[in-house]
Amino acid sequence: MARTRRRRQYGSGCLLKRGRGWAIRWRELEIAPDGAVRRALRYEALGPISRGEAGDILAQRLAAVGNGKAPTRSRVTFRTLAAQWEAHVLPMYKHSTQKNHRHILEKHLLPHFGDEVITEVTRQRVQAYVARLAQTGYAPKSIDHIHDVLSAVLRTAVKWGHLQDNPARDVDLPALKTVRLNGPQPCC
Repeated sequence: MARTRRRRQYGSGCLLKRGRGWAIRWRELEIAPDGAVRRALRYEALGPISRGEAGDILAQRLAAVGNGKAPTRSRVTFRTLAAQWEAHVLPMYKHSTQKNHRHILEKHLLPHFGDEVITEVTRQRVQAYVARLAQTGYAPKSIDHIHDVLSAVLRTAVKWGHLQDNPARDVDLPALKTVRLNGPQPCC
């Protein structure tokens, strides 16, 4: 009697035999750099593991994708998002704030995060960047300003659907030192 193969349910991915190992393939929604939502085909070679283990890994990837209604991944780089933020959000600020934020963006943030995909900017990366600024000798208030601009850009990424959460939130910053003189000081 011929054995019939049970078909996998639509949208449940695909297990592929590759040589002596297995590979998996699945689709997920992503946000393209132009802001359009599109379906992307993903492929991952797993190597010499059992079919059951490959099926479990595929199930994990599909669970991470979720129900398929909301995009799970954005391929937009930080530089592209920052340019859109600069064009559409920054003009809402006062002129002097625009000038300072633009300077911070160009001098500090774009050289460090510019070519990274926005989803690769994690809380750990932001914390490491803040620590590096502190070790380099930046004043706590300067680090706070840089963090504020980074947080504003990432907050916009959350609003526009590129990120689920703002990675700049809950980052430990150096303690701000209040420099206040007691009483009136002689001017000359």
